[in-house]
Amino acid sequence: GLPIILPPPGSPPPSPSSQIPGLGIHQAVVLGGTNAISAGVEPSIQGLGAATFRIGGANRAETATKLADFELAGPASATADGGLMFLLRHEGSTHAYLARSDVFADALAGGPLAASDLAPILLTASTTLSPETATWLKANAADINYVTALGLGVAVSQSVLDAATVAV
Repeated sequence: GLPIILPPPGSPPPSPSSQIPGLGIHQAVVLGGTNAISAGVEPSIQGLGAATFRIGGANRAETATKLADFELAGPASATADGGLMFLLRHEGSTHAYLARSDVFADALAGGPLAASDLAPILLTASTTLSPETATWLKANAADINYVTALGLGVAVSQSVLDAATVAV
């Protein structure tokens, strides 16, 4: 798998900065818009010898849809030289997972499940399907047959799950 290094919004602290060359990382995906992870992080990573690629949107839900597009183009895996290799999307993966956007626990816990299915995790508000997620589901309805909510009904309400199901 790929390492996940979580910097604070301003810049990478010394620990992740020292991990990038130590792990032999040559490419890094910066996940989040500049409001989440400042633009100064990319030059810092590049200064450590790693190329960067940013996936980010105006908010968490939009970032999740952009990450889903990236995943559907082909999930990344590590290569022996620390680069990224893109694999073809698994033909049997015909669903998406839905998690609340304001608390990360369900999306984080559902990550291994979604990864094993090569299925994206989309984010939404608990009681209203986010417009970004609704738009993404409609645009990908030919590939997505069903949506699974992560967490209990207080995390993603039945009405949100129903709206997501109608979108596909």
